[in-house]
Amino acid sequence: MRDAQPTWFEIEGEAKPAERAEAERRRNVADVELFRMYRRARASRQLGTLPLDIRQFCEGVIARDPTRAAKAMRAATGAPQREEMRLNLAVAVLDWIDSQPGPRGSVDAALKDVARKFAAKYGTTYYAVRKIHYDSDPTFRRTVEVERSRRKLERLAEREASEAERQRRRFACRTQHSKPKG
Repeated sequence: MRDAQPTWFEIEGEAKPAERAEAERRRNVADVELFRMYRRARASRQLGTLPLDIRQFCEGVIARDPTRAAKAMRAATGAPQREEMRLNLAVAVLDWIDSQPGPRGSVDAALKDVARKFAAKYGTTYYAVRKIHYDSDPTFRRTVEVERSRRKLERLAEREASEAERQRRRFACRTQHSKPKG
């Protein structure tokens, strides 16, 4: 409980950035644990059994700082980060563009099609997919290219494995028919 409520001096007063980051990390971990307990008690309709200081802390954070509460609640539920979704959407848009005939497919059409295809799975909109596609973060761009290369290699390996299996069956069929009858 103490780590979730640091004083100003304990975080902002730290001279070293590493110590400040560690204090913030301790606070965030404590938030997640407290909100996990609060969420479980609320879901089972047993908030009365939750210790009063934890309940007051969580409700106070919800009232004062909804963003901090939302982050802690999201982490407490174990919700996956949206990075996988962003990666899948970015790869899907680039694959759609590459699959179109001609020198280059229509980016706008790709964005619309991918947004429509993934709307049910991720709840995406055209503007969200557009923002992901035009994300200029170099690390994200490299990650997208690495993922596309990995998927291409995976498809190639699957194709080669299926071709090898087909040849093995064909060979087995030939040898079975060519056995001398005795």
